[in-house]
Amino acid sequence: MNDTVDIKEIASLAGLELEAVRKINEEVNFDNINRYENVPLLSSLFHKLGMSREQINLHLYPEVEMKQWLIEQGENISTKELQLPPEQVAMKYANQCKPAIENIKPSRVPEKMQSTGRQYGIGNGSLKYDGQKNNRQKLIIGMVAEMIVYEKLQEDQNIENVKWVSRYAARVEPAYSGYNPHGTDGLGYDIEYTDRTGNKNFVEVKGKADNQNCFEITIPEIEKAKQEKKFYHIIFVTNTLNEELRRIKYLGNLFMFEEGEDLLNNKRFSAVTKSYEIRFKE
Repeated sequence: MNDTVDIKEIASLAGLELEAVRKINEEVNFDNINRYENVPLLSSLFHKLGMSREQINLHLYPEVEMKQWLIEQGENISTKELQLPPEQVAMKYANQCKPAIENIKPSRVPEKMQSTGRQYGIGNGSLKYDGQKNNRQKLIIGMVAEMIVYEKLQEDQNIENVKWVSRYAARVEPAYSGYNPHGTDGLGYDIEYTDRTGNKNFVEVKGKADNQNCFEITIPEIEKAKQEKKFYHIIFVTNTLNEELRRIKYLGNLFMFEEGEDLLNNKRFSAVTKSYEIRFKE
């Protein structure tokens, strides 16, 4: 994809004749608009052409959306960096010292706040539950969050044998200390370590682009949590890509339910169902 957008490309994307595009805003020269440096101009133009933001964000200009998203996170990233593989973008966040892991005592969200609105990170256009907008951003957030937690655990003098085991560990640059060519998904956790009593512990990392206290969790992760009990830990990173605003929250094992509690009825969290898989036979 070229750095510039010419009027022919705009007309083609909008399904309009060249003259029709020119008449929309004659005082602006649409030829050779830099797609990275003129995001507001392009957004205004496409709006006038009757194209939805989702069309532009998700199908036409993912690099523009990526740049705008990173700007919103307080990041200053170059056009060249946008074109790098996600694992190379993630490495710029390696070895950041802020902040420390903090212990959080979560509590259930009040019933009136459980609707799927902005408080859950999905009320802003095409934002998803982790506060990002497409799969490339999701990959970067996940990788960076796990990298940050791995480094914090490495610093902990009370544990040893810290090993990053998720698929992200196999994607980071081989020179990185946490690189693991055998990293894979489906384990139900992302990092493992041995505590001072010799017990193996399992850490599931959740990362968010924003500061909303919500995240998705899979059935294998829940099952692993139930199986390992006090040796399973969830660590939740918010504002993952902003070192100044970032928080690293230790949540413990949310799935050690007391008698009478379950996934949908407990005092530590609220579970919001996003979708269902429909199965049938004929």
